[in-house]
Amino acid sequence: MISLEFLSRRRAGFILLAFSILSFTAMSSKVDSYILGIKAISWYVISPEVVYSGRFFNHLESLKGQIFRLFSVDGENFILKRENTRLSQIEMERNTLADENIRLRGLLDLKQKDFSKGIAAEVIARDMRDWFQTVVLDKGEKQGVVMSAAVLTGMPENPVLVGRIKEISANESKVLLLTDALSAVSVSIVGRGDFALLQGHNRPGLVLHFLPSESQVTEGDLIVTAGLGGVFPPNIPIGTVSGVFISKDGYFKTAEVKPLPQFSSFREVLILERKEVAPESPS
Repeated sequence: MISLEFLSRRRAGFILLAFSILSFTAMSSKVDSYILGIKAISWYVISPEVVYSGRFFNHLESLKGQIFRLFSVDGENFILKRENTRLSQIEMERNTLADENIRLRGLLDLKQKDFSKGIAAEVIARDMRDWFQTVVLDKGEKQGVVMSAAVLTGMPENPVLVGRIKEISANESKVLLLTDALSAVSVSIVGRGDFALLQGHNRPGLVLHFLPSESQVTEGDLIVTAGLGGVFPPNIPIGTVSGVFISKDGYFKTAEVKPLPQFSSFREVLILERKEVAPESPS
């Protein structure tokens, strides 16, 4: 049986052996910042000059403070990184809330200025399979939503038509977007005096049909609702002309229309009463 005296006499050798095994294990491990630090300490402690000069334990003792300081700095660094991440998340949330506040204030201003009986609603669902066809709102029959009511978004100075209500439940409703292939809206071209039919095609753009062949419509012209039929109020902006073509029979022109930017990123909308109209036409 190994005596305590034997262990005591060879304590230095056992410690050196254990530290050497740990050191060589670290040297053969994956190289990262921690392993590099251990390697540097290991080479320093077990170098022949240190071991055979009898200074091994003196250096080992002095390295304790350095190692603890190293771990302390690393811990502080971790805490600072975590705090920086938390502050970044707070800043992102603050910016998101600020943007939402601007949109809601604009929608409220639009309601108070032009459509006092409109119902403010939020988009709560949008199916990836029907991205250009429908959205679901958080307001329904109990909140006063009616079938075929026009749906707008935007600010008082630049409202944009989104579509019309096509389905209603107690507390939700579904909007038929302008880009749906089933959507058809009578429109006029600002400054041209032409009327046409605007249709969706289940894709981002819209198409104007039945423009007179003599129409002077050109790229950049603003398209607004004509107000015919009583579903949509007149003079609500929709988009701008992005291309003009002659139909195959030569009797009409067709035009591609690019929806205004608000159409692709709306989150809140205003559902109108069927009888409400815009106060004045855009210039």
